[in-house]
Amino acid sequence: MEARKGRRGVSDIVNTHNRLVNASRRVKILRAEGAPADVIAEAEREWQEASTARREAGRRAQ
Repeated sequence: MEARKGRRGVSDIVNTHNRLVNASRRVKILRAEGAPADVIAEAEREWQEASTARREAGRRAQ
């Protein structure tokens, strides 16, 4: 049971990390394409949420 919990924690970290990377890339692409400010702002909010989720996943896995 304990090993399972540990593996799930690692999976959670990987998933949240991938979400963070994707959000970061999306912001960079939108900025490069000259997207409207409100679209970029929404992408930045998603990026911030992903960053927070990644940090929390790391704490839970400890």
